Amino acid sequence: MKKVMFMVLLFAALTAQAQGNEERETINVEAAAGYNWLTNSNITPFGIHYRDNYKGGFSGSVSVNYLFADDWGVGIHYSALGTEGNFDLDASNKVSENIDVNYIAPQIRLVDARRGRWGYVASLGVGYLWYKNNGWMNETDYEVTAHACGVHGSILVSYRVMPHMDVFANLNSFDALKMKDVEYTAQCGTQIIPLNQTDPYKLKFRSVGLQFGVRAVF
Repeated sequence: MKKVMFMVLLFAALTAQAQGNEERETINVEAAAGYNWLTNSNITPFGIHYRDNYKGGFSGSVSVNYLFADDWGVGIHYSALGTEGNFDLDASNKVSENIDVNYIAPQIRLVDARRGRWGYVASLGVGYLWYKNNGWMNETDYEVTAHACGVHGSILVSYRVMPHMDVFANLNSFDALKMKDVEYTAQCGTQIIPLNQTDPYKLKFRSVGLQFGVRAVF
């Protein structure tokens, strides 16, 4: 994902610099990386008794936006978070998990204001979130996947460092509105775990994060 973010941003920046004109900005491409903290979340299928092993994870985001006017626009946004944990279920069962949460959605830029070199953006969107857990219990591997409707929001402050390039800090959140049925695959096969399970085992995902990034405008 980091390579994709870098290549997209580099291409957009070179294109923007090559234009070299003062026309009103209509398109921008943003790429950022940082850390997202989990809030009221349970991202392990072993239940809330083990969720303290997961405080958060490194995150990244990419968005492409089209501005209809100086203060609002629409776009496509992608976010991802990766984390890992190790814990003991009991004296004889040890668990190791690598978890990825991905999210993609259309978004609306509710505010896109500029004061000199400083810029301020607020964005909101609803889209598709998917969860994947590649884990091991002792010597046996397993995979857990789940899907959900998600929502995201962000507040971004930027500073213009070049005619077509900004740096920014981004306070963001992306969450699952409701996790759908969980699919669990191991050596014994695949089974669907329905949502009517007891609460301690339901997957929940909520996060808030701080990222830093670069924006190309043209």
